[in-house]
Amino acid sequence: MHLSTLVIGAMLSTLFACRNRPGLPLESSNTGFDDSAIIHVRLSRPILLKTNQVALSGLVEATQRTDILTRTSAFVSSMKVNVGDKVSRGDVLATLSADDLHARQAQARAAVAQAQASFENAKKDLDRYIVLNSQQSATKKELDNATLAMNIAHAQLDAARQGLKEVLTSDAYAVLRAPFSGTITHRYQDKGSMALPGSPILSLEGSGSYRISAMAPENIVKLINGVPGLKSASRRLAMC
Repeated sequence: MHLSTLVIGAMLSTLFACRNRPGLPLESSNTGFDDSAIIHVRLSRPILLKTNQVALSGLVEATQRTDILTRTSAFVSSMKVNVGDKVSRGDVLATLSADDLHARQAQARAAVAQAQASFENAKKDLDRYIVLNSQQSATKKELDNATLAMNIAHAQLDAARQGLKEVLTSDAYAVLRAPFSGTITHRYQDKGSMALPGSPILSLEGSGSYRISAMAPENIVKLINGVPGLKSASRRLAMC
């Protein structure tokens, strides 16, 4: 029997009403998640309730979810939230060690200063070879080499300046804030841990908008098809 995957949206009030009825026992999560954010439904066979109604197993999850990441390597200096905490947009979730960021800034500034000095020396050499070549005291090859050296020094200076810009920008990521209101569902790092770029520190799920995923046999889908006001790609299933 082929199965069709139906992905639907349902109001939170309907979910709570469904949870307390007999027929589909639910499993509460042991991970500390807020049940209002994620509800795991035990798998079971479809149960026909009455005409045009059917109970199916499925998964309810928030439609808005994100991992909280950092763009720089630094130690976590403080962790403000735990799993299950509700936060508002803009709330501080964690902070990174400013000492590491300041050290990288100093290194980047030193690299810019060194590249700037090398570029100025290369430019002076080029100016000197231009004069010598005009007096036929320097060959064209020597002039070309001086030009190449100046271009390389200029490129190195641009790279050093870009590196400093990136380090200065990373200061803004020393304080991690909630991008939207919701519930903390995972905590991957603790105070003192090393946060790396691309590795999640926390996971946040929004509240108020949910998606229900369910599997239904084709004969059950036929019962759902044709219900007035429902699109074929998004059918309303009786989850209770």
